[in-house]
Amino acid sequence: MPRLADLGNGADLRAVPPKIARLARLAARGLPVPPAVVLAPGDGAPDPRAWREAEALLAEGPVLVRTALGDEDAAGSSFAGLGPFVPHVAGAADLRAAVERLRRHDPDEAVRAYARARGLADPGPPWVFVQRRIERAALHVASTLEDGACYVETFADRGAPLARGVSPAAAFVARADEGGLSGRIADLAARIARILPRAAHGLEIELCEDRTGALHVVQARPLSAALAGDAGAFVAEAKRRGEVEHLSGLRTLDAEHNPEPVSFAHAGLVDRLRARRPDAGNPAVVAGWLYVETAPRDLGAARPRAALDPARVLEALRERWIPELLAAVRDLDRGLAGAGPRTVADALP
Repeated sequence: MPRLADLGNGADLRAVPPKIARLARLAARGLPVPPAVVLAPGDGAPDPRAWREAEALLAEGPVLVRTALGDEDAAGSSFAGLGPFVPHVAGAADLRAAVERLRRHDPDEAVRAYARARGLADPGPPWVFVQRRIERAALHVASTLEDGACYVETFADRGAPLARGVSPAAAFVARADEGGLSGRIADLAARIARILPRAAHGLEIELCEDRTGALHVVQARPLSAALAGDAGAFVAEAKRRGEVEHLSGLRTLDAEHNPEPVSFAHAGLVDRLRARRPDAGNPAVVAGWLYVETAPRDLGAARPRAALDPARVLEALRERWIPELLAAVRDLDRGLAGAGPRTVADALP
């Protein structure tokens, strides 16, 4: 089989799994898909030309050996995270061993059960493709919905955050007409959506950001179900309330404090807190949901360490902070003696 970009130029892509076909289409149109060589399943070894092209990728650094299973990433089905892969291969001997092992891999019962439950054909032996490995600074997962919204989750984890259920470091709405990283993600996601066949519920696109800040397309699959049926209403409400600017940038949905959307009456309180304490995560209520710029706590640590030494904090409280605050209260009390309501209201913040 040829390189991924060549495969997308005029070939009958119905013969290859959807996962590979989509990346081939994007590579052929010049999108930043890391170079790859596709190896079809079979009992014998791949042809010598395919081996040479796969080994040639090693000249520019380590490679990733991936698989594609039958109907993986077809419309209405998703095998995401169920296929095997080898994340880091640096030498020719290790490459051959990894490819041969994955080509012999027989889908396990979990994969077969998934296929049966959805009325899909047996996945059969996997296709294998060898792809240049991107030294990742971050993984951005962009969902392009039918209403035009582009929702993004950013993961700083270097492993397989989606397969392991890692919480995103940030979540935000990206727009192509804004600058910076958010604008580049939205623009690239929109280009991908125009090239690939229409998906009823939109696309989920995985973008690797490398150490230089460049974005690379490593996955583009159709969403098998509606991600957020009220996405359009959410964005429309944010626009109506003049809050849409808060959707730009790296924000995290504070889900712990959102069993349901917070009341709009709460928005006023949050706005005052934001003005008085910008270091408290810069909170913002967007269409009734609370977002913060920084996570309120380290959720990944089983035993999070104190940011400050407790003994020093207690000493500072006793020696400085409590005496200073008590003095401030006394000054306030003296300053408001006999004052009218307006003066009191102005002094309380």
